[in-house]
Amino acid sequence: MSGASRYLIHEILGEGSFGGVYRATLWRSHGLQVEVAIKILRSSVSERMLHRFRDEARVLGLLQHDAIVRVYELTQLDGSWAVAMELVPGIDLAGLCDGHGALPAPVVFYVGERVASALEHAWSHTPAGGSPLRLEHRDIKPANILLTRHGEVKVLDFGIARAVFASREAHTADMSRFGTPPYMAPARWRGRSDEKSDVFGLGVTLMQLLVRHGAPQTSSFVELREWRADLEERVRKVVDPEAADLLASMVVEDTRQRADLATVKAQLRRLGRRPAEVHPVSWAEQVVPRLMDARVRGQGDWSGRDVRAMAPATIELSPTDRHGQGFRELLDRDFEPPEEVTLDDPLHDSVGPAEPSPLTVEHRRSRLPVWVGVFLGSGATLLAVGAVVGVVTLLIGLVALFAQMVG
Repeated sequence: MSGASRYLIHEILGEGSFGGVYRATLWRSHGLQVEVAIKILRSSVSERMLHRFRDEARVLGLLQHDAIVRVYELTQLDGSWAVAMELVPGIDLAGLCDGHGALPAPVVFYVGERVASALEHAWSHTPAGGSPLRLEHRDIKPANILLTRHGEVKVLDFGIARAVFASREAHTADMSRFGTPPYMAPARWRGRSDEKSDVFGLGVTLMQLLVRHGAPQTSSFVELREWRADLEERVRKVVDPEAADLLASMVVEDTRQRADLATVKAQLRRLGRRPAEVHPVSWAEQVVPRLMDARVRGQGDWSGRDVRAMAPATIELSPTDRHGQGFRELLDRDFEPPEEVTLDDPLHDSVGPAEPSPLTVEHRRSRLPVWVGVFLGSGATLLAVGAVVGVVTLLIGLVALFAQMVG
């Protein structure tokens, strides 16, 4: 343990391949006690994962927003790295949607406004004596947003976030290929992003919550584009045109035309203030505890529903799988990728050029008229025929010469 801090571990809250999360009591000096969630990393994890873990704790420590989980301490327990965080009893939106079904529109607008506010704070926050963090979450999805039993919204898992701060250990380029495909903006597939990439992920998330349309387990950009089109069509059947247009503006493929965080926050707040039968906080206070109790009793499947339908995994994009092929298929059809976004990011300057994305493809459509192509094709055919005739003539000549020599 470090300093005067002491922990009493009560129970495990969750466990994964990289470690576990526990409910614990943190004792500090002068008898101060705090109920916390402590994430303990396995000692066997890779150096890269260790860097990500410590970076997430440090960046959360720089942020102070009611929709972002607070960090109390980054420490070591018996040789394992651990981070003590705010304990927020609740359920992530993937589990909430799987357990309850589609969410009421006022609840969705409320959740979206709180998340947009948190993301705007993360992007623009300037620590004392420093420069703006320019933090991008890069993995906004239902499973990374928590709704508490008291109606609070919390953004989770900044493990692959990109930010500008002096003590960062993991290089931004190392994380450029990580993400969850259904929620990744087109620029992210090419290794580029800005705060509008998080707008894209939030837009897809909010549309899913309105209709409970599970994301496909696919890595094909083309298939995901078609799925989003179907998702948008379903959403327009359950909300008014103003709300549908806002959500559509959040998932525009061209970064330049996509809504920004400030606009999204303001419009979602206005939509949420319209008269409605459902009050988001009261709704959460009724629904979230019931679903949490159901999970404790081992009823997590909720009447046979597919509990993973809303929670595809975060993965690393590979140059040899269907990611690259899907993107090439898309470029070969009719998608013009957005221009590269130039970011004022000193971190890139400190680590050298950004790592090229394996999905980056050079694509230039032919601008030649059809008749030029026909002419070139005909010319190639004539050359091929001429070559064959020349070879045959040569062979005939050799045969005649051989016959003269024998005679």
